Amino acid sequence: MGKKFPTAFPGDAATWMNNLATILKDQGKLAEAEELNREALARNRNLFGNEHREVFTSLNNLAVVLGDQDKLSEAEATMREALGLARKLWGNDHPLIAKSLGSLTSILQRQGKLSEAEALGREAVASQKKVLGPEHPDLALALACLARVLEDQEKLPDAEALQREALSIRRKALGNDHRVVALSLFNLGRIRKNRGDLPEAEALLRECLAITQNSSGVHHPDIVEVLGLLAEVLADQDKISEAKEFFEEAIMRKDDK
Repeated sequence: MGKKFPTAFPGDAATWMNNLATILKDQGKLAEAEELNREALARNRNLFGNEHREVFTSLNNLAVVLGDQDKLSEAEATMREALGLARKLWGNDHPLIAKSLGSLTSILQRQGKLSEAEALGREAVASQKKVLGPEHPDLALALACLARVLEDQEKLPDAEALQREALSIRRKALGNDHRVVALSLFNLGRIRKNRGDLPEAEALLRECLAITQNSSGVHHPDIVEVLGLLAEVLADQDKISEAKEFFEEAIMRKDDK
């Protein structure tokens, strides 16, 4: 990247690198973010050794950006190291432990390692409930993550219960019009479709679509997935004319991406 960081306060430089990497990640510049995360990790290891909270932060950030690039094997190894370090630093009852467990659960789920993902996901949920209480948004994230693992194992009733709990928490904490509420509605709508309850799936997905359009804009890429799934639900109910409209809009937006 060619950027030079000051060496008078090397610890600060590593922190700045982590912060800049987060900005780059949010902008979709994942390769640049990865490079900065790796340099920050190397600096922090050199400054503090291998068992320091700054090293944990760098490991966690690097694992996330690796996962975002589908470098899942390295992401898994890096997040396992971060989780092991977090347990050494803070024990098992700390919010960062639960977040690391949730991140590792997602990485394992994406690799099809569902049994271990479920075990870690359940540990993450239990930890979040103990540390943060039963109504915290971070608990909703852990619940939703575990629900996806169970859904992949076709444990649909259990997955549905978790998604409903996550949705309830998010509505209460964030209001009905938040984009994360829309995500819960989408996930729950997909499960209801797969369980054969098409009217409720349709209602959930219509609400999801309205929130996504209002909170993220009509050109947000998430809308394509919502339109496509809603079109499938409508087609399955023989609402062919409206399904056709949503399919056509989803295809048009997909082609424009």
